[in-house]
Amino acid sequence: MSAETERLTAQINTAATDAERASLYYKRGRAFWQAGDKAAAISDYEHAAALDPQSEAATALELARDVMNFYHRERFNP
Repeated sequence: MSAETERLTAQINTAATDAERASLYYKRGRAFWQAGDKAAAISDYEHAAALDPQSEAATALELARDVMNFYHRERFNP
């Protein structure tokens, strides 16, 4: 884990509200996605969307799933 994801994890653990936790899960998911850890990012987007279905994480989750459905391992990584 990077320093940013560790910081966000600590904040998630101390967040007072579901909305705050949802925002932090989304931010950590973005950090994971940018670091190349797609599975961890999608997991965090799922947590955030479950806490707040109207959050931007729900959109990010849908887009991440679209990207992963498009990805064809044999074609791009022979």
